[in-house]
Amino acid sequence: MAEKIDISIQLDNLVKLQGIDAQIYKLNDEKESRPQAMEQLKAGLTNKQAALKDAEARLKNFQVKRKEKEIELETKEAEIKKLQVQLYQLKTNKEYSAMLHEIESKKADKSLLEDEILKFMEDIESTEADIKKEKQKFEEESKRTDTEIKSIGARIKEIENMLAELQKNRAEIIPNVNPRILKDYERILNGGEE
Repeated sequence: MAEKIDISIQLDNLVKLQGIDAQIYKLNDEKESRPQAMEQLKAGLTNKQAALKDAEARLKNFQVKRKEKEIELETKEAEIKKLQVQLYQLKTNKEYSAMLHEIESKKADKSLLEDEILKFMEDIESTEADIKKEKQKFEEESKRTDTEIKSIGARIKEIENMLAELQKNRAEIIPNVNPRILKDYERILNGGEE
């Protein structure tokens, strides 16, 4: 004789099981999305760090170029002094006039170099201010990211504890469901796969 199945009890157990499985599915979905959120936070921090390194590289480049121009300027000043010393040794007006013209040309070059050095100094000052801002942004972003990552980690632990409790509850209900009905339920739950 076939075993009698109390349909109302079976339906009640299946409804409970379905509720637990829905929660498990939802929590697993949330848990799987958390590592991706962590990676996005870390990527944002990496981008801020890269921006900071770029600014520092620009600063170094400006400093090197300024130093090069300062060396050029010193060379021009030395050339001008040398020409000025030679100026007093010339004997003709034509030579004197040519030397004055050459000195004026070197002074014009010197003036251009001084302008370039001033421009580099402005660039350096501006870049140093940018670096200071970027460092502050990076520190703030780093603290915020650390806090959010810790929060995500805590949420993952919380989800794992909830999942363990739900699995325990599920294990308590399963023995109360008819094996044939449970088999059909599991097949439907898994998308119709046998």
